[in-house]
Amino acid sequence: MSRQRPTFRRSDINSDSEDDSEFTYQNGRNIKRSKKQKKTNNRNHDEDEDEESSDDEMKKISFGALTTAQNKLRQLDQDKKKKKKKSQQYNSDSDSDSDSDSAPSEDGVGNSSSDDDEGGFFNESNTNEYKKKQTQDQKKRSKHAPTQQSIYTKPPKIREIPGLLDGTKYAYSKHKDIRFDAAFGKVNTGEVRKNYAFLDNYRTNEINEMQKTLKNDKKLDDYQREDLEYTIKSTKSRLESLKKHDFEKSVVKKYLKETGKEFVNRGEKRKLINVARFDGMKGKQREKVLERKRKKKLGKEMRELEFGRK
Repeated sequence: MSRQRPTFRRSDINSDSEDDSEFTYQNGRNIKRSKKQKKTNNRNHDEDEDEESSDDEMKKISFGALTTAQNKLRQLDQDKKKKKKKSQQYNSDSDSDSDSDSAPSEDGVGNSSSDDDEGGFFNESNTNEYKKKQTQDQKKRSKHAPTQQSIYTKPPKIREIPGLLDGTKYAYSKHKDIRFDAAFGKVNTGEVRKNYAFLDNYRTNEINEMQKTLKNDKKLDDYQREDLEYTIKSTKSRLESLKKHDFEKSVVKKYLKETGKEFVNRGEKRKLINVARFDGMKGKQREKVLERKRKKKLGKEMRELEFGRK
């Protein structure tokens, strides 16, 4: 039997149907590969033509248009970076809130590590922004707000020993009295003095008792004697200052009632007090005061003369 030769039509060659695939199968795989190579070559040729056309178009663009385009691109990049930073801050805040509310799970630990790996590049920027926020918060706080101190401040090297200054003039009051607290307004010293005037009698009695102990008790040490003498002097000076203050107030009050004035100057006040004190003195006390004043004037004149000689 003789084989029949295959017959082909033009429509079979031009069409991309199933017959074309059969033809390629019959003639072999080499024809199929050659067609693929042609397609790739055509694509490369088209890409080269597109690049050449784009280069020609770029040459025609002016420098002003290029600068404006560059500025726009920079702005877009900056906006993207800002958005990334904000999203990272929001995520970090939400993570911290979730950690404080509930304990972290195994999946959460893995996610946080991956987030840290991705956002490790922006850690420095986050710290800088946190510092800026802190400074802004400090500026916003009012001057009447309570003072804040960091944990990392070192304590002072010179520390107070408890009970070291007790009984001395450098001792500070440990207990605050609410009656004299500044939060409740100014203290009316006149009313306080009236209410606690009975303490003067107690102080005079204490002074008399201490003087008796100094005279009678011979078994006292030198330290005890010095302590008693110091307390007697301090209580006496305190009583004298209180009496002096009361006397000055009474003189000024009397003068204001007589004259009908509302205020007295310092100079007038000094004169009034000196006159009232001089009138209340006895003969010998007046002589002593006058001698003291005369000596003061002589000393001033002698100093002026010595200064003039030099």
